[in-house]
Amino acid sequence: MPGVEPTILKPSTSKVGFAPNDAAPQDTIRKLSGHYDEGLGKGEVGIRHGARKAIRAEVRQPRCGTVSRRIVENSIFVCCTMALTIYALVADDFRLMSTPRSADPVFNWMVVLCIVVFGIECILSVLGKADYLWSFFFWLDIISTGSLVLDITVVADTLFASQQGGSEVRGGRAAKIGAKAGRVVRVLRLVRILKLYKAYYEAKALERRKRHEKNRPGQDEDDWDDEDVDAMKEKFNQPGKESQVGKKLSELTTRRVICIIMAMMLGLQILEVDETDKAAFSSLYGAEIVWRKFTLMRENGNSSLVGEKRDAYEKSLLKYIYYHNWFAREDSDKYCPMQDCAGLYYSQLFWVGIVGSDAAEVQTYAQNASLQHSNIGAFEKEYARVDGIYNYGFMPTEAQAIIKSEWTIECQHSNEKVSRGISLLSQDIEGLVSHKVSCPQEELRSQEYMYIYPRGMTSAQLEDWYLAFYFDLRPFTRAESMYNIINTMNILILLVSVSLVFANDANRLIVHPVERMIKRVESIRDNPLIAMKMADEEFKLEEIAKARQKRAKKEYVRFILGELMQCRFCGSTDDEPMETVILEKTII
Repeated sequence: MPGVEPTILKPSTSKVGFAPNDAAPQDTIRKLSGHYDEGLGKGEVGIRHGARKAIRAEVRQPRCGTVSRRIVENSIFVCCTMALTIYALVADDFRLMSTPRSADPVFNWMVVLCIVVFGIECILSVLGKADYLWSFFFWLDIISTGSLVLDITVVADTLFASQQGGSEVRGGRAAKIGAKAGRVVRVLRLVRILKLYKAYYEAKALERRKRHEKNRPGQDEDDWDDEDVDAMKEKFNQPGKESQVGKKLSELTTRRVICIIMAMMLGLQILEVDETDKAAFSSLYGAEIVWRKFTLMRENGNSSLVGEKRDAYEKSLLKYIYYHNWFAREDSDKYCPMQDCAGLYYSQLFWVGIVGSDAAEVQTYAQNASLQHSNIGAFEKEYARVDGIYNYGFMPTEAQAIIKSEWTIECQHSNEKVSRGISLLSQDIEGLVSHKVSCPQEELRSQEYMYIYPRGMTSAQLEDWYLAFYFDLRPFTRAESMYNIINTMNILILLVSVSLVFANDANRLIVHPVERMIKRVESIRDNPLIAMKMADEEFKLEEIAKARQKRAKKEYVRFILGELMQCRFCGSTDDEPMETVILEKTII
C-alpha cells in the first residue's frame, strides 16, 4: 500500500483489528482504520464510513428506545401478553358457553384491557425495535388488536344484531354476515400466536445455553450431542447468538407458514354457503300458519264461525308450540319417551306474543290471541301420545298453566315497540328451568335467541302489529362455542408445530452450519493454531456420533420412532454429505 507503512499483526496480538470487544486503545483503532481507508478507493471508503456510521447509530440508540426494548423483551411482560393472547382467543366463546348476559360487562372490561396492553406493546415495539414499524409483524399485531373491538358486546350488537321493525329480512341477513365476520375475525386473531412461537424459541435457546455451560471438556463423552459440535470455552463462541442469516431465514419461514395457513382458514370461512340458506324452516312456515288462522278468526269475530275459527287458531298454536317443545330437549326421557322430538335440534320455542307500536292496541290483540277454549290435556292425548316419525312430546304442568294463562308479560324493544305475551321460562321449574327469561331482548344475548315472525304480511301490517315467536338458541351457542375453542386450539397447535418444524429444518441444514463456519473462521483468524484443536474435536465428535448411531439401531423400536418423527422412514437414504458440511470441514 503506497505511502503507508505496513502494520504487522501477530497472531497473539491481532485481536486489536478484529475483536472490537477487547479493551484496545481507541487511538490505535482509529490509526489502523485510517491507514486502511487510505488504501481503498473512493467508493470503498464511502461504504466503510457508512457501515461505521450505522454501527455508531445503533450504539447510540436513544434511551427511550433502549428502555422500550427491555420492557418488551422482559419475561414478566411477555408472560402477561401471552396470558392475554390466550384469553383473547377463547374468552368470547367461553363467555357464550358458560356465563349469562349479566356477566358481559366484566368481559367487556377485559377486552378493553387487552386492547390497551396490546396497544402499549405495539408502541413500545415501534420505539425499541428498529425493523418493527411497517413490517409484516407490525401489521399482524395491528389487525389482531383491532379485531378485539368486535368482542365488545355493545359494538357487536350494534353492527350485527338482528333488527326488529321494517327491515327484519335485512336484519336477519346482517346477523348471518355478523356471525361469519366473527368467525373470520377469530381466525385473524390467531396471528398473535407468533408471540407464543417466539417465547418457545427463546426458552429453547436459553435451555441450550444452560446445557452448554454444563457440558465442559472432561465430561462423559456420551453427553455430547449435535448442539455441542462447537462447544468450546472461547468467548467468541457463545451459544444462543443468532446470526443475521438465521434471523432472516427464520422470520421468512414463519411468515410464509402463517400466510399459507391463514389464507386457507379465511378461504374456508368466507367461501362457503350457509346451511341456513338452503331451505325455509318449520319455524317460519308454522308462524305463517298460526298468523293466517289468527287473522281469519279476527275477520269472523262477529259471525257464527268465530268459535270454529278460534278452535282452528288455538289448535294451530298448540301444534306450533309442541312441535318446537322446549322441554323435550331438557329432559327427553320424561317429556319425549318416544324420542324423535324437538330435542333433536338446537333451538326450541319459549316465547309467544304480539309486537306493535301502540301499547293499548297490543294489549287488546294479546287478550284476543291468548288461549280460551283449548284443553291442553285433550290435545296431548290426541297428538302427543302418538308414536310417529316425529313426535310432539309432553310438557310439565307448570308450562301448561303458562300456555293457558293470559298474555301479560310486557317487554320494551329497542326500536320503540312493545310486546306482550307469555314465556315458558318465566317461572322456576325444578330440574328444568333455573334461569328465568321473561323478555328475551333484555335477558338474553343476541346470539342466544332467534326471532321469528310471519312473512306473509304487508309492510304496513309489520309496522302496526304482528305475532312474534322467540326460540332459545343457547344450546346451539354453547355447542358452537365449544367447537370454536377446540378449533382454535387445533389451529394454534398446527401453526406453532409447523413453524417449529420448518425453522428446525432450516436451522439444521443451512443456518447452523453457516453460523459454525463463521465462528470457525473468526476463531482461526484470531488464533490460527486453534484449527488443530478444532480438527481433533471434530474427529472425536464424528467417532462419538458413529458409536451412538450403532447403539440406536440396536434399539429397533426407538430407531423406528425416531425415523418416523423425522419423516425419513419412507424417504430415500442418501448418505452423501451436504455441501455445507463439506465446506465446514474444509475450513479446518
